Parts: sequence; structure tokens; C-alpha cells
Amino acid sequence: MKIIAFLVLAAVAALFFVYPQQLREYRLYFTESRPTTVLSYETMSQDWSEEEVKAQMQGITLRCYDNRPGEYLDQRSCFADVSSHNGIPAMSLAFYFAAGKLNHMTVQVPWWKHRALARSMLAAYGELTGAQAVPVAGVRLVGWQLRSGNAIFMNRDQPLNPLTWSMVMWSSARSCEPRGCFLAQSQ
Repeated sequence: MKIIAFLVLAAVAALFFVYPQQLREYRLYFTESRPTTVLSYETMSQDWSEEEVKAQMQGITLRCYDNRPGEYLDQRSCFADVSSHNGIPAMSLAFYFAAGKLNHMTVQVPWWKHRALARSMLAAYGELTGAQAVPVAGVRLVGWQLRSGNAIFMNRDQPLNPLTWSMVMWSSARSCEPRGCFLAQSQ
């Protein structure tokens, strides 16, 4: 019995060393009072400025920073801690701006809510526009082209590591222009 207790404690201690940021985020998620948010991906606009995003997210505290080159996405980022987004439990939102306009937005969803997220996205957007067959950096994405020309993506698979989270990413039509967010498959 002592050996099992020791192994469990050793495993927990190892998790703190290997995944300190993830454990911190989950601890805060469970111990803080956080707001809920609703923002339709269909109505989001690549023409929104940071002030327009803040107006859409009334009552939510956004922490905004200029990004160093290669840090995060785009030139400027705004972050908010939340308890849910569009009815699905969520940990945080991030808005990314290029040339002063919204270029990307992400939602981090707790690991155990991946399936609920997938069902919600399929119900809202229907048939996939595209899906990755092979993982890139360990993740396969599925996505939908929106009527606005913007796109949304999410992890196809639930992560194996329960300390990580699933993500939804909204991308502006502008960000898709250089290479295209959805490439035609060769037959």
C-alpha cells in the first residue's frame, strides 16, 4: 500500500514539474469566479478594431499586449479568463490583431468537454469544409468555411493528455488569403 501511495505522489509531483502552466490554469479555472461569454463566430468581423472587440465583450476584462515578433499570433493580443463561451465550458479567450484589425480568435476548452464542443460545432455548422488526415505538431484540425469568408477550426481529436485543452480558432478571411485556409484535394 505504501508503494502505491508513493507512486501516486511521485506521479502527481512529476505532473507539477512537467505541466506547471496547465495545472495552474486548471486550478484557477476551478477556483475563480469567471464570466460567461457569447459571441457568434458568424458575426465576428475581420474589420473589428480592438475597441470594437471590447465593445462586443462588454463586462469582460481583456488584458491586451503588444507581441514580440514570433510571439503568439499577429502583432497584438487580448486575453480574457472565462467559465464558458457560447454555452460550452471554456477556460479563456484570446483575440489577435494585425494592422489594428481582428485576425484570429481562440477559445480554450477543458479537456473533458471536447466531445460536447465537437457536437455543438457540428450542430451549428454542419458538414466539415475540411479536415487534416495527418497531425501537424500532434494535432489534427477540422474546419468550416463561414458565409462571411472567415473560417473556424477545432481539434479533431480529444487530446490524450488530460492536462491539455481543446481549442477553437476563428480566422479572418484576410488571414486565409496567402495560402488558403482550405486547400483543394487532388484526386
